[in-house]
Amino acid sequence: MLVGIGACSTQGDEPIGAAGVVGTPLLIAFKIPACVVTLGAAAPAAGAATLASQNDRERTLQRALEDGIRNNCGPPYVAGR
Repeated sequence: MLVGIGACSTQGDEPIGAAGVVGTPLLIAFKIPACVVTLGAAAPAAGAATLASQNDRERTLQRALEDGIRNNCGPPYVAGR
């Protein structure tokens, strides 16, 4: 069954190895809580940065928050890629 689940998540004709089949559920199991915690911490900080005057420091904070959200909540969703 795990092989079938791993095969569903492959892109194109690229085969997924055993590490990807075993690692993908673990990756998703860790990625979901990390994403939730990131969003919980980033939302108030982004709101505060938006309410503050727009200078380079606040823009830098917003870019850092966006990068953190992208890294913790974005792809890859399949292990080994």
